[in-house]
Amino acid sequence: MSRVTSPTWWILSAILFVFCAAAMAPLPGHTVADNHISVHEFIEDQEQLIPELIKRYGIPGAALAMVHDGEIVWVEGYGVADTETGRPVSSNTVFEAGSIAKSLTAWGVMRLVENGDVELDAPVEQYLTRWAFPESEYPTEEITIRRLLSNSSGLPFVIHIPSIDGLLDGEFSDDQVTPEQRAGEGFIYSNPGWVILALMIEDVSGSTYPAFMREEVLEPLGMHDSGFGWSDEFAERIAVGHTFDGDPVAVDDHGPYGAGSLYTSADDLARFLTASMPGANGAPAGGDVLTPESVELLHTPQIEVSGVYHRLMSESYGLGHFVETLPNGHAGITHGGESSGWLTAYYAVPETGNGLIFLTNSRRSWRMVSILDEWAEWQDLSSTVMTRNYSRMETGVQLAIALFALGSIANLGILLISSYRGTRRLAPLASPQRILRSILGLLAVLLIGGWWISAYNLAGPFFPILSVYLGIAITTFGLTLIALAATPTIDREPTAG
Repeated sequence: MSRVTSPTWWILSAILFVFCAAAMAPLPGHTVADNHISVHEFIEDQEQLIPELIKRYGIPGAALAMVHDGEIVWVEGYGVADTETGRPVSSNTVFEAGSIAKSLTAWGVMRLVENGDVELDAPVEQYLTRWAFPESEYPTEEITIRRLLSNSSGLPFVIHIPSIDGLLDGEFSDDQVTPEQRAGEGFIYSNPGWVILALMIEDVSGSTYPAFMREEVLEPLGMHDSGFGWSDEFAERIAVGHTFDGDPVAVDDHGPYGAGSLYTSADDLARFLTASMPGANGAPAGGDVLTPESVELLHTPQIEVSGVYHRLMSESYGLGHFVETLPNGHAGITHGGESSGWLTAYYAVPETGNGLIFLTNSRRSWRMVSILDEWAEWQDLSSTVMTRNYSRMETGVQLAIALFALGSIANLGILLISSYRGTRRLAPLASPQRILRSILGLLAVLLIGGWWISAYNLAGPFFPILSVYLGIAITTFGLTLIALAATPTIDREPTAG
């Protein structure tokens, strides 16, 4: 038998090593923080890492804020708010904050509860004067305010929805506001339910939702740079959003009140976090808006989170807040916001008075989770549900890259050896194993097409760089499968002896 002495194996091995090393190398902004360093030293470390992070991942701009011992100790902007003008991000740059609005809406509803205007466990429909649920196989009187706040109302998961005017004008289809399971039976993250809560706020208060939230929640908390719904006062300070591909996104001038439509800055959101926890000077949680007992109730788990995506975020949902129990027994509260051009999140441990915020103007910003990981390590929290699951997914992607790369090397080795021995030839329509080879080629085409047409769009925002490596690995593997399918083995003529 002939022995292959070609240097091809060494070349392919070197390519594999470089490819996998690049895909699995530690990424900027993801180091293990020393939990013995001071606040000042931690901030200094992050201020060096964040510019590297946004540059590597093509994130135009970000604003970070940190609360420590109940006080705001760090608010800073990085990168640009507008790529066309080069306007930098500052501490009062306004971002579209997406679903973080739900946490503040919960504060607004609890304000009505404390004033005695509504009861938490009463059916929401008894407070609605301008709209009613469509007919349903499930009793709508079981859709209480508490269940709407905890995403356990049974209303469906819908992403893109109109706001209050759309609800009143019939722009919602019946199936968007009809329960798909009995209220209280389980978790469904329902944006329509939050619009209904915003409508309830209007019907009970006699004010518009934006005006009520500004007067009763935002202003008392000192969130003077924030508001619900677009305002011209934001025009000079707004961060222009960007898609995953880097295209600018117009602001949503009338998003779904209750579920979204929050415009805020890192400085203002830090003020919200300080009001969510006892202050360093002994000030109670709640600020001038709620009692400490009401704030504690907002942070109390109401229902276990379900669904693939939201299980990655946390264990439970309280009232307007995702909630988890940390290894040290403390409760961690969090919420994020996503839209076509923005990614935002906060995380806080109210019992210790510590929290972190990041606001970005790009869909490429999921890698900013590494800052939360750094903070959790520094806080000696081990890890949060979000950072732990993100790390696991990252490891899974890296392993997939390695497996597809190894598969490609194996296929190339078969092609090279058989070519050297003369046992394969290019004949895609030849009869030997034609059906099996056709299936193999079709699977390869589906694998490549499925990744770039569909899966890449899902994975890309989470792993902007690793998803490209994975795409290359999948494509290479698929092409080698096609090459195998197109080159059937042939029987060599027996050598005369």
